[in-house]
Amino acid sequence: YSDLEPRVFPFRDPATLLYNREFFQSRLDLAFERSKRRPEFTFAVVILQIQFINRSEEAIQPEIESMILAEIATRLKHNLRPTDTLAHFSGWKFLTLHEELRTNDDIEVIVERLQRELSRPYQVGPEDFKGVVSCGIAVDAWRYKQSDEMIDAAKEALSKALTVQKRF
Repeated sequence: YSDLEPRVFPFRDPATLLYNREFFQSRLDLAFERSKRRPEFTFAVVILQIQFINRSEEAIQPEIESMILAEIATRLKHNLRPTDTLAHFSGWKFLTLHEELRTNDDIEVIVERLQRELSRPYQVGPEDFKGVVSCGIAVDAWRYKQSDEMIDAAKEALSKALTVQKRF
């Protein structure tokens, strides 16, 4: 590669340089298999979505979107454990895989911390972008036949959370 060519990193999302969904899926598959061998092994899948107050996604200019996505990625990285896997799912959605949980309550503490951190305003130039963070969580791998079902369950939980938010 020359210094002028954009570099392509396999398993990385080009917008955020976080892992992509393909890499996330491979890590989830490994965790799922590990849970079959070790019933005490507990992990969770979380989908986080950020919606900006008083702004549509289309109204955010691409260069501002890139800066906000980079800041979101930084905040997430600084608030996850080294054993957690973080991926950019799409748009304003992010996936996290949390392995080696002691109890299912651990994930609530982690998610509360992530929501608090991601809800802080994003300062881009003279503007503040205030977001609302919604999440969907799937735990207890024994409930699912395949690892994909955990992502589907987290998406369904996110959808329910968004429906509840719209009512208020």
